[in-house]
Amino acid sequence: MLEVVTLATDDITERVELHSPREQLGFQELLDRATTRTAGRQQRLSDDNPAVPTPLWLALLFGGCVSVALGLGMADPRERLRVHGLMVAGLTSVVAAGLLIVYFLDHRINGTPAVFSPIPRNGRW
Repeated sequence: MLEVVTLATDDITERVELHSPREQLGFQELLDRATTRTAGRQQRLSDDNPAVPTPLWLALLFGGCVSVALGLGMADPRERLRVHGLMVAGLTSVVAAGLLIVYFLDHRINGTPAVFSPIPRNGRW
């Protein structure tokens, strides 16, 4: 995707007609800002390391397993199995949802980021 944007930028820069030194300076400033923006974006993408360390993940998983095990361990033989099963299933889903939220917040950028092109296609946005 970056190659397509670079080729499109090169194509546009070849077609631009700059007549005065002021226009040339302004266009050079525009290109410098675009380069700085691209370099900053690449730096942010390369610095995207998971913020939750492995020991904390282990503690979260251990805590979740202990919570579910306590729910299973407190089963009363006189209580209906279906009622207790629903309670443990609810507890398990809350623990799993919490762990998934932490995972998604820890891994914000996955795959190839999408780039919005301000150039309209076929005359439409």
